[in-house]
Amino acid sequence: MRTSSRHWSQIVALALPVALAACGQQGPEGPEGPQGPAGANGATGPTGPRGPAGPAGATGATGDTGATGATGDTGATGDTGATGDTGATGDTGATGATGDTGATGDTGPTGPTGDTGPTGPTGDTGPAGQDVTRVMNESCTVCHGAGRVADVTNVHGMAPRYGRAVFSNISVTFAAPGASDPGCDLVSTSSSTATPTVGAGTTCAKVDFTLSMTGFDGSRVIPNFQPASGSNLNYIRFTLAKLNTAAAAYDSPLWETYVSSNRYKGNLQVLNETLGQYRYTFTRDFSEGALGFDNALTTRLVIQWSGLSTGLFDGFEGFDNQNVVTDFIPAGGTVTNTRDIVNAASCNECHGRLAAHGSRYETQYCQTCHTATMVNNQGEPLTDLFFPVLVHKIHSAQDITVPVGTSTSNPTGDGTRTFVFSEVTYPGNLANCQKCHNGADATTPQGDNWKTKPGRETCAACHGVTFDTTATHSGGPQADDSGCTTCHGSGTTGLAPISVVHRTENATSNNPYSAPGLHNFRYNITEASITT
Repeated sequence: MRTSSRHWSQIVALALPVALAACGQQGPEGPEGPQGPAGANGATGPTGPRGPAGPAGATGATGDTGATGATGDTGATGDTGATGDTGATGDTGATGATGDTGATGDTGPTGPTGDTGPTGPTGDTGPAGQDVTRVMNESCTVCHGAGRVADVTNVHGMAPRYGRAVFSNISVTFAAPGASDPGCDLVSTSSSTATPTVGAGTTCAKVDFTLSMTGFDGSRVIPNFQPASGSNLNYIRFTLAKLNTAAAAYDSPLWETYVSSNRYKGNLQVLNETLGQYRYTFTRDFSEGALGFDNALTTRLVIQWSGLSTGLFDGFEGFDNQNVVTDFIPAGGTVTNTRDIVNAASCNECHGRLAAHGSRYETQYCQTCHTATMVNNQGEPLTDLFFPVLVHKIHSAQDITVPVGTSTSNPTGDGTRTFVFSEVTYPGNLANCQKCHNGADATTPQGDNWKTKPGRETCAACHGVTFDTTATHSGGPQADDSGCTTCHGSGTTGLAPISVVHRTENATSNNPYSAPGLHNFRYNITEASITT
């Protein structure tokens, strides 16, 4: 701290009186001496109290605006203001789109039954109903036939009570009758309207055969062929037919009936009852020109034995039915001309044991009557009943629904009825021809005719096409079968080779274009329903 000179003079003045007192009386105060030198700075004293604030200085110039700060958080929503007055109503807007239909409401209560109306007029007679019995019986066989999953005889613990009829040593000769022999002078295939004259006729067909019959218990049975009344034999009848040679290389040989269902009781001879040897002479004269007998052609004899007419389970001891087929050449020699396209074993894979007209079940038998020249009682052709046409139409009826056996007039007799098989439903694929036809089977050497010798009648039966001048066949009209293989060959090349067009979607060993290993089919039906 800095001390002024004035202070220092005061200090000197105080000291002097002390000295003077010792020396003498105090003298007058001398003049103030010169200022002494400045003393050393003293220690800094404590800070004094803050003085009052000075007047505010003038405001400085405004500085530059700083950078904008970050946006602050949104403040709380303020209270809703008072509702303003309602504005004027605006113009009506355009109508909006129709909304989705709402859910249906609950059904209201049923109203009271109204009064019964007047009886309406009688309607037209409806079409004939289906033969449900035939369908049901065939359906039953699938499960309840012999050897099936629920064989009736096994389920009911019943052994079939029927015997056995065995035919053997069958031969046919054509010769003039002896004076006392049964005659063959009739020119009709029926013996119900006329009877032959004993010893009459030029060329008689004589059938020799042995019949051995045993009951269900193994005992020997002597058949009683002679009826108590009437002209027809009991249980047995005979048929003869010839197989014509094919008219051209593209054709197949066709069967033609000589005599069907011949069974006149007077023409059966018992040659040796003990040995079961018999002879039957056809009532028709085979020298008669209209019959067209040819001893060089393959000829077929069929013996039909109908011993099971009353069924298995009614206590009657019947005998199993037999269709005995014998092919031969009257002039002698080996049979080479044949027409064996299908056998009953193929049919029975689905049908159990298929039979028609009571006890006719061999397809070789069916062909002798259902020929291409079959006519009704008035001589009208029945081409629908030609065997291959008939069978294919039945199996394809679910698709083309074509009546079978229609006549152009309305005479009486079985040959004039119309049959509709539209209720038939084939469970397999109709394109799989080899399910029924197998050329590799020794019993059906012509089993491949479906692809090697196609024909208009058979193809139309499944495909529903026509070949006349108004043909629906895509290849146009066809006067005969000569052009069929041009497009529909048996190989795998060409416009529409049959084996390729007929290949199936499902793999079966019957179809060469599918995977091998499958042949027999079993269908497990888990559900069935009826829709109307």
